[in-house]
Amino acid sequence: TSDLVMRCEGLGKSFDDLTLFKNLTFDILHGERLGITGPNGTGKSTLLKLALGRLDPSAGTIRMGSSLRVGYLDQQGDVLNPDKTVLDEARRVRPDLAAEQVRNRLGAFLFTGDDVFKQCSDLSGGQRNRLMLCRLVLTEPDVLILDEPTNHLDIASREMLEKAMSSYTGTIIAVSHDRYFLNQIVDKLLVIGTDELGHRCLGQTEFVDGKPAYTVYASLVRKRTEAEKQKQQTRPNGARKRNNGRNDKAKPRPTTPEELKRFNKYSVEQIEEMIMSLEEQIAEMKERFGDEAIYKDPTQLAELQRDYDANVAELDLLYRAYDRRSG
Repeated sequence: TSDLVMRCEGLGKSFDDLTLFKNLTFDILHGERLGITGPNGTGKSTLLKLALGRLDPSAGTIRMGSSLRVGYLDQQGDVLNPDKTVLDEARRVRPDLAAEQVRNRLGAFLFTGDDVFKQCSDLSGGQRNRLMLCRLVLTEPDVLILDEPTNHLDIASREMLEKAMSSYTGTIIAVSHDRYFLNQIVDKLLVIGTDELGHRCLGQTEFVDGKPAYTVYASLVRKRTEAEKQKQQTRPNGARKRNNGRNDKAKPRPTTPEELKRFNKYSVEQIEEMIMSLEEQIAEMKERFGDEAIYKDPTQLAELQRDYDANVAELDLLYRAYDRRSG
């Protein structure tokens, strides 16, 4: 089989006067892991639907290998039959497997006991995502296309997902806002709907290579922002004269949210280092959840869970502080 999984040439998509992207050209090869990120409403899920042939492009072409087995995780979970049980939906994709084999697979995705007899209409958002992930694993696809796979997932489910994705040897195309997930899983990033300084800008796209993917992108945006600030500061005085005029009203500086004020004493570079250090700590803690001595000791497990939750919450604050400080 060919190493070429997807080819996108001069792709454009518009809805009336709204242009989501244009002149988008790239290839995805077997085994590559592409993350797609950007603000809401900028065309990320639309790009997946174009790749799957569910939408027609406004310009250009996008094609996937015709012989590839593709597994698709829909953000809304609308591929599940609400009137079927969890077990029925899992068996539907692999009717050749015995019920007990399917139940064993479901157990790995945290469906145990009577959970397998729940109707899909009664599942929570996280449970729907886990069931769809189990179905994807059962189909043994060549390509995984994931739309916000970590939505609604708790810590145990996220750990399960990241472990499954890390051991998967096929091609991954994943839309996500989850920076930690992107850093852990993908090796290149397509950013949709922002300009080079990270501001929302429909129609703009950018590719970023390297791991950790989101941290590489954030560092790139920070460097550009700093260069732009230096450029503004070196403008001739005449260009700033109006802003320095006696009658001009000073533009109010945005107020730092109370929960982020403690980060004001740190530079952008220091915050970035703190993010990377905390991400490493979180990764180490996730490994400890699999330690037999810990998961058999309720006290140690509860303590680890508290520390993990605290670190994840702290990481979110650091990301917010970084975004605010870097422009």
